[in-house]
Amino acid sequence: MRRETSWLRDSACCWPAVLMLVTMAVLCQAAPALAEKTVNAANVVCSSSGQETHPGLFAELNSNILKPDGWRVANPHANVSGYSWRTDLAKLTDAQLAAFQVLRFSATSPVILSPGDSDRLRAWVSAGGTLWIDDAGGMLIANFFEPFDFRGYDGQAADGNKRAATWQHDLFTSVFQLTAEELSRLGHQAYSGHIAGFDQQAWVVAAVNGSDAFPDILVRRLGQGRIVVTADNVGGAVADNRNPEDVKFCYNLLNWLNDQTPPNTQVTNGPGPGSTLCTAGSTISWTGSDDTTAAGHLFFSWRLDGGAWSVWDKATTTTLSGLAPGTHTFEVA
Repeated sequence: MRRETSWLRDSACCWPAVLMLVTMAVLCQAAPALAEKTVNAANVVCSSSGQETHPGLFAELNSNILKPDGWRVANPHANVSGYSWRTDLAKLTDAQLAAFQVLRFSATSPVILSPGDSDRLRAWVSAGGTLWIDDAGGMLIANFFEPFDFRGYDGQAADGNKRAATWQHDLFTSVFQLTAEELSRLGHQAYSGHIAGFDQQAWVVAAVNGSDAFPDILVRRLGQGRIVVTADNVGGAVADNRNPEDVKFCYNLLNWLNDQTPPNTQVTNGPGPGSTLCTAGSTISWTGSDDTTAAGHLFFSWRLDGGAWSVWDKATTTTLSGLAPGTHTFEVA
């Protein structure tokens, strides 16, 4: 949700300006869970890794008997890399990258992201993309902009000990309501790993595994987008085994795109509605809350008079100066 601020320059005041705060509508509203839609998705490879694990994942989701009517997964730029479900980040222009809604990043060995790869993925997520990082065994990512580690083959049973830490999360409910039994079997049975080394204030643990309750699925919001991390190769389980619980999870993940419940942004400091400013500028502060990310880790962007949006960051205040006579509009999202 974003906030709008308007003010009017009035020559009767030393630095005249009238400021009004207006609550705007939610940017996106949840679509019906079974509405017709096309999701642009692919397996992404980066300059340091040419791996594309389980390329049949999205083809299987297009043909599986559980697929909701009217749904379709498409790779809008398959011609760029010459593969049906693979896209090479280095070969995509920024405009082509923006066409994707979901990118699955998966590997069976360590990956070192170049600074350029990391920056482009971060910008794409911040602008609204969903990045799904799915460990296929032995995957480690160096230089990722939100650090974490995979700990593979941890001795925890991959069958029967997985459980939700956040049962009402859309990953488990948005199209198909996963049962406790289905969730316990989620992921490729050849793997048993977990996630460590992450900022516990920035991420939400959606599921845990084993008697030690190791984090198994993480989610977080970044700007307008989301990151999902799965430790047990859920995509591989769909491609290799077509297990119903894994297929259902993937459809829930794709549907989560259309949930898009934005953080609730509240202006906490600044001139009130209709007030007159007698200074050369104004400091405006805001805060936010969200169902998947702690308040201190939300990213915001603002703009003045319909201009360019600022870079997404964690700042919750800005000072405006040099306001010209007339009406101005400030927005923060």
